[in-house]
Amino acid sequence: MRMRFHWILPAETDPVTFCRTAEAAGIDQALLPAAFQRPDPVAPATHIASATKEIGLMVCPRTDMRSPTHLVRQVNTVSAVTNGRVSVVGVASLAGSARGPNRLVCPPRLNSACFGGAARFPGVR
Repeated sequence: MRMRFHWILPAETDPVTFCRTAEAAGIDQALLPAAFQRPDPVAPATHIASATKEIGLMVCPRTDMRSPTHLVRQVNTVSAVTNGRVSVVGVASLAGSARGPNRLVCPPRLNSACFGGAARFPGVR
């Protein structure tokens, strides 16, 4: 059985340069994570795939900010144009990065859309 290697795409680097280097080093897949300070991972996956030949791209989209149907359509489209080099990592919660104790903290540009910046959730401790 062949050992497979995966690596997370660092926020501070050019994604195409990183993925080309990772591909040359034998990395099988690069993870494009979801976070408020990062772009949505689905669209950049298409750009990265067009600039690389073999590396797989694992997208970890924000499932709390989009329609599941829209997400599936986006990922299927990216998969079609990349010859199946995209996969999805499902995360049900962004606790620790998006949620503080008992609240959802929104990025500044979304403050008005997110309950005035922070919302308390009953039962969440």
